Amino acid sequence: MVQPMSNAPTILLLPGLLCDASVWKVQRPALETLAPVVVADLSRQSSLVEMAQSALESVSGPLIVIGHSMGARVAMEIWRLAPARVVKLALLGTGVHPVQPGEAERRQKLVDLAYREGMAALAEVWLPPLVDARRVGEESLMAPLRNARDRGSTCAADQGADRSPGRCGAGCHHFMPDAGDGGTAGSMESAGAA
Repeated sequence: MVQPMSNAPTILLLPGLLCDASVWKVQRPALETLAPVVVADLSRQSSLVEMAQSALESVSGPLIVIGHSMGARVAMEIWRLAPARVVKLALLGTGVHPVQPGEAERRQKLVDLAYREGMAALAEVWLPPLVDARRVGEESLMAPLRNARDRGSTCAADQGADRSPGRCGAGCHHFMPDAGDGGTAGSMESAGAA
């Protein structure tokens, strides 16, 4: 657990789905001039609530919580679970809507793709709709996004394990969160693929 200096808040960064600390590498140096920075690992939990609890346990004291995409949904859970600890809250590029018609089916198609062809195939389908169309061809942008899954993936789909859809342990489990996770958002991501 990171111990903040005095009562100064710690900046808690929450990456999006299939992302890790590398997604914050450009912002982190500037933020570190303002306060201590911690990037939560959201790759091993099975629900928004578990992600929020894990993130809260990773640092003590008051927090400036900044979440991107799925990480912003986790940020809303942190606010719900520990509002007294949240000094400031930034939600970046996220959905706050309830589950939309057809959303579960679209996510299931992506989970099925991950089990059938692996996380690399999933990334190739899932990422382009999330990136500005003018930048999809930029390898310097896309490669780190595609490769985030390779930095510590324990996804059953990548490892050939026979696991229940939506519960692979990391990565693609985020597409199928527990129905009873008590979350404020109701769904992790609206997967742009049909």
